Amino acid sequence: MRKISIVIPVYNGYKTLEGCLDSAISQDYENTEIIAVDDGSTDSSYDILKSYSQVITIKQKNTGVSAARNAGIVRATGDYIAFLDQDDMWSTSKLSEQSSCFDEGKNILFIFCDFTRYNYNNKTMYDKSNSELNNYIYTWRHIACEIKDAILFSGADIMELLLMGYPIYPSTMVINRKTLVDVGGWDNSFPLCQDFDISLRCCKYTNFMYLDKKLVTIGRHDYNVSSSMINQLEEDIEVLEHSLKKPIYTNTDCNTMRYYYAKRLCDLGWHYLNIGDKQKSRKYYKMSMKHRSWLTKATFSLVFTYYPFSYIKKVWHNKINKDMNYELYGKI
Repeated sequence: MRKISIVIPVYNGYKTLEGCLDSAISQDYENTEIIAVDDGSTDSSYDILKSYSQVITIKQKNTGVSAARNAGIVRATGDYIAFLDQDDMWSTSKLSEQSSCFDEGKNILFIFCDFTRYNYNNKTMYDKSNSELNNYIYTWRHIACEIKDAILFSGADIMELLLMGYPIYPSTMVINRKTLVDVGGWDNSFPLCQDFDISLRCCKYTNFMYLDKKLVTIGRHDYNVSSSMINQLEEDIEVLEHSLKKPIYTNTDCNTMRYYYAKRLCDLGWHYLNIGDKQKSRKYYKMSMKHRSWLTKATFSLVFTYYPFSYIKKVWHNKINKDMNYELYGKI
């Protein structure tokens, strides 16, 4: 049985931490270790961690969630690493069901699953799961797979799925430890989009298996770092700019990235227009116009920034809304 190290980054998470830890401890998969990295918490989080004898606790200065995950990877002794965020919870069978999907011979070293969302503010569940919101995953290019409720993607196909906007959250991932080391771990430069960044890099080293089961509950609240769509898009663009400079990607990869990079610029132009900032809207539409595949769309959109917004919404909104993925990363 493969050993799985569970890495939990913690920062001022006392409100939700116990539920998170209990879900890790209650896994029916036996060969695990739990490593929690307290990233300089100023609340009672560290005391909560120390009260759990089953948890290996590391304390460090506040350096960010990605640095905390990397510290956990360094301490881990498992062949595979599962990540769990402090405001999320797992179903009891999460690791056992995902573990059964790994196949080193077929280069399946990255497993992720579906998830639901829980709103801590009003204590309600969201109606739809991640894949129900982003249901194009079911019709996406994939490799034939005999495992029930599983879809196997090549690295190239999962890359475009990610670029299309399908989100793979950290708490849904279980990844081969060597693969994480090979890709260089988590990048602390991207506080909002570190999951997008590391998943893109892993595409060059492994196939991905998606398990179509709701095995994770993602916590949502006012202080989620990913709460702003504009901030999310802006950092998404930074990830792509950063990725385009990396030698691991082929020319084909880069051309695909540039297409979705220009699409995000266009999306960002619309979001700024939607809040009334026409100057920034024009900036991003003009940037998108530099990419031939989005020239027509961005040009027409730019023209409409010179009209009253009520008129824009009436004439142009339906067409834009049809083309754009407003549930980008499924964060609603």
